[in-house]
Amino acid sequence: MQRSLILDRAHLRSMTANDESLMREITSELVNSTARQIALLYRAVEESDLQACKGLAHESRGVCAMVGAAAMAGLFRAIELQATHDDLSGCRSSLQQLCVALAEFRCEAISS
Repeated sequence: MQRSLILDRAHLRSMTANDESLMREITSELVNSTARQIALLYRAVEESDLQACKGLAHESRGVCAMVGAAAMAGLFRAIELQATHDDLSGCRSSLQQLCVALAEFRCEAISS
């Protein structure tokens, strides 16, 4: 996957006035919060709670987009749309892809 889709460093630098410490803090918090959201999404999928899927995905999509994590934002958007269209199987599939995207983001965030 294109590195700028995983983490748009130029966007993050612009957003933080090139403050390396702040960039590390933001990416670390995004990894942690996304991991928590993924756990909640898995529970919502297991319970067939499409409204919860939609809400959790919507919230997370905005945060990822703001930080410059376009791939994760796109997957959260997919989950939001799939939940809107009662596509539980699609939510499950996108959630699995999201786990991979989070691992890629984590690796990209710690590399310089």
